[in-house]
Amino acid sequence: MTLGFNFTGLNKSDPARVIFTFHQTEKLQEVINKYWIGELRIEPKTFSSIQRQLKAQIRNDNKGR
Repeated sequence: MTLGFNFTGLNKSDPARVIFTFHQTEKLQEVINKYWIGELRIEPKTFSSIQRQLKAQIRNDNKGR
């Protein structure tokens, strides 16, 4: 679901958004940097699949409250 990065949880302290948290690693930081400079590439089907899974995670978390 997270391209091999260790998902650690959701932060919903701001009611207007959800922040996904991950275990910080050097490889994760490299991917984040590639995103911000426009070099990160992902297959459209993979992107859609991950997006659906993350939205489901938000919905499942809301059910537990």
